[in-house]
Amino acid sequence: MVTRRKRVQKPIAPEQNGQLPRGQWKSSEGVILHLRGIPPLFLERLSSDESGKPSVPEVEVTYLGGKKGKEQNPNNPEYLEAVKTWKGKREMAMIMTIIGRGVADNPPEDFVIEMKEMFPSYTQGQMKYLWVTTLLLEPNDVLDLISAIMSLTMATEDEVESAMDKFRREDQRSGRKKVQNNGNIVLSPSVETPGAG
Repeated sequence: MVTRRKRVQKPIAPEQNGQLPRGQWKSSEGVILHLRGIPPLFLERLSSDESGKPSVPEVEVTYLGGKKGKEQNPNNPEYLEAVKTWKGKREMAMIMTIIGRGVADNPPEDFVIEMKEMFPSYTQGQMKYLWVTTLLLEPNDVLDLISAIMSLTMATEDEVESAMDKFRREDQRSGRKKVQNNGNIVLSPSVETPGAG
């Protein structure tokens, strides 16, 4: 027998100027999730993966002179339907992976126990995705959550400025000066920047 669990709402974190600290996200219902960035190379690999994509079918054609050959037929209706299905599954897998890896919180143990009865073969990542989706009641919540996770993958303007300041201070301490030399930037007379030249 499946028992109903009580909806557990995470405590609302203190907000500053209406904003949560970086790495936290609040749903339209006020549930706070703790997030983490996803390595950019992992995301690139995920988005470029075409495993399982249907192959373009070929049709036999007759060329001038009676020679026969084969050409790809990307407009084949069955192929187009198969690609549409593949894209849908791929998008769902990407969403599940982004949410599973980007949400740092784990589902409560009672939720996992209850859901394992209905979904015994679910992995830990699938169980986390299922739990998170029970917290997202508004249609925009899913897109907002994914956007918040993706924003952690990229540096903020303050982080970029901080890194630039660090490089400037390092250049000043080392005594190197940037000099324009035939269109190349040179650090001191003998050291060129990588890729210059």
